[in-house]
Amino acid sequence: DDGGDPIAGITVTVSSGATTVQAVTGPDGTYTTASLPDGAYDVSFADTDGMAPHRPTRYWPAAWTAVQSSPLVLSAATSTEVTGIGAELPLAASVSGTITDTQGDPIDGACANAWVRSGDESMWVTNAAAASDGTYSMVSLPPIDVVIELVDCSLPMTWLPTELPSLPLSAGSVLTGVDGQLRPGAAISGTVHDTAGAPLADICASEVRTGPDGDEWGTTVTTDADGAYLLSPLAEGEVSVELRPCDDQPYLPAVVGPVTVAAGATVDVGDTELVRATLVSGTVRDADGDPVADVCVQLADGTHVGGWDDTDADGTYAVPLADGGEYRAQFVDCRDTPELAGTSRTVTVVPGTDLDGIDVTMEAGAAATVTGI
Repeated sequence: DDGGDPIAGITVTVSSGATTVQAVTGPDGTYTTASLPDGAYDVSFADTDGMAPHRPTRYWPAAWTAVQSSPLVLSAATSTEVTGIGAELPLAASVSGTITDTQGDPIDGACANAWVRSGDESMWVTNAAAASDGTYSMVSLPPIDVVIELVDCSLPMTWLPTELPSLPLSAGSVLTGVDGQLRPGAAISGTVHDTAGAPLADICASEVRTGPDGDEWGTTVTTDADGAYLLSPLAEGEVSVELRPCDDQPYLPAVVGPVTVAAGATVDVGDTELVRATLVSGTVRDADGDPVADVCVQLADGTHVGGWDDTDADGTYAVPLADGGEYRAQFVDCRDTPELAGTSRTVTVVPGTDLDGIDVTMEAGAAATVTGI
């Protein structure tokens, strides 16, 4: 603990991909895992017995959230036994309160999330479901500033989330009365079908609002087997709905609205028909022949951008086009750390005839950008 005394019963988890091993600390606070293959591993130290005194989970080397942690690299060539991989776990802080609606009544299915904010980045810590009387309690929070977000965890969600002011927590601190209210949200419902009248499943329906910097996307849901969707909860105001295939389905996107929505009310925008697109598809590989994910692929003719897509983990893409003609296909490495030089090629598209096998190899070099026409 933070006083240097050993803690028994702490679960140590060491994981990398499909490999996960666990060990539990003994009375002297020590542990030893089973043998592990070479690799980079995430290590966490968690108080999992559910008994007081509670301890917050910590991540190697000294982080309070998983995204702030660093991997532990193991190599048998360097050492067959790695020691000193420990953690200091102080007493946890606790936060409790009540979640109600604007009339003061408890909300069935409400939850509380704890987040750590760092600049524009949000890192989830833990959550707790509210009881039938609206009360919630989180007893294993780290001794840092956290933000409590109150949300609707039921499906479909009907209440808008509420974020409470940041709470400065310290080891062993107990905060009660951290209460909040959820406001009823609006909703938009509708259905999607193809030109033959058949319902379309797995179509992404997205909330779109016009902001000061252009269109802003919000809540997204997926159509069910009947082609139906329900966008909820939404803040009141003017909203459009963008309907677009979630995967590589051969349909062109469509926009419904805008419509005006009010708190607690559902607007049914009816049935929307999606027209089949002409697909241009292929695979992007590097010079070694390995597929490359997160390559931006854009097809443009002399007057407009016809369509775009990003490559999947297997390097494949499928760009939907409404019209035929001659297009310039542009390929740009859009990963966080681009390593491949952009490339392009010209393709001729016949309306209604999919064009497959437009494969490219991207060489190492300075990244470019995708530009519209």
